[in-house]
Amino acid sequence: MEANWQRRIELPALERGALEGALRAAGVTAGLRTYTPLPGGLVNLNVAVALTTSPSAAVFRVYLRDREAAAKEAALLAHVRGLVRAPEVLAKGELELCVAGEPADRPWLLLSWVPGRALSDPFGALDEDGLRRAGYSVGEALARLHACATPDLGFLDASLDVPSPMGSLCETWRHYLGGLLREGPAVERLDATRRRALQAYVLQHADELEPLEGRWSLLHADCKPTNVFVDDSGALTGLLDWEFAWSGPPLFDLGQMLRTPLPAPYEAALLEGYREEGGLLPAGWRHAAHLLDLMNLIGFLAQEGAGAR
Repeated sequence: MEANWQRRIELPALERGALEGALRAAGVTAGLRTYTPLPGGLVNLNVAVALTTSPSAAVFRVYLRDREAAAKEAALLAHVRGLVRAPEVLAKGELELCVAGEPADRPWLLLSWVPGRALSDPFGALDEDGLRRAGYSVGEALARLHACATPDLGFLDASLDVPSPMGSLCETWRHYLGGLLREGPAVERLDATRRRALQAYVLQHADELEPLEGRWSLLHADCKPTNVFVDDSGALTGLLDWEFAWSGPPLFDLGQMLRTPLPAPYEAALLEGYREEGGLLPAGWRHAAHLLDLMNLIGFLAQEGAGAR
């Protein structure tokens, strides 16, 4: 679905000297062999770096849009370490970069290299056993993550607290989608017939989320095949990109993962691994998961400055 999406932020140029200076200032003593911008990701700058000492490979991740996202992601990666496979923070700091003509200090993290490839790439290359291995390991990881109960519905800060709880899930869902469909860019990008149908759909189905109220967990919240890395056998090597993580209903992550059709062996094993590791799939869970993902889908249409793709 996202293969041809456009970046909302143009990638700035990163000079070798600036990168080396940032690493030295953060206490990284290894020399820099090579650095190569990585594809993927629509917001931040990710650069593969080869160093002269161990670890010989890492990712230099610069946060271009949200300064607080760096501290939040660092806290999250420390929190989930040992629970799910994810990058480790090796160093952090700031460096000046010019984005859209505006120079500013941008926070960065040096992350351990996650081997393998994005799950979206090997789908066609994995045999049935590999697809099942991938699905089961991802299901297990999500169940372990969702076992991290949180007290409130809402966005996390760098302390992994929810400073502004949202309250009711049903009301939040109805109000958020209702607002996007009433005014703003999404209204301009939807034809009137579809917009009215969506408005009616939101009013009709909001109450179906009521059984999920009060059962909040730590969510990855960007859980899609492009952020899941596996090895050639299909085994999970890491979940990437945690900056959007929040506290909410566990089915939100499943809604993202099941947004587009997946290979049948992978999907079946995903649900099996999730259940066997303790994840809960209540009656009507699949429709509830898609209802939750509707916040993402309409949210994409509501983004200011989004490109045509």
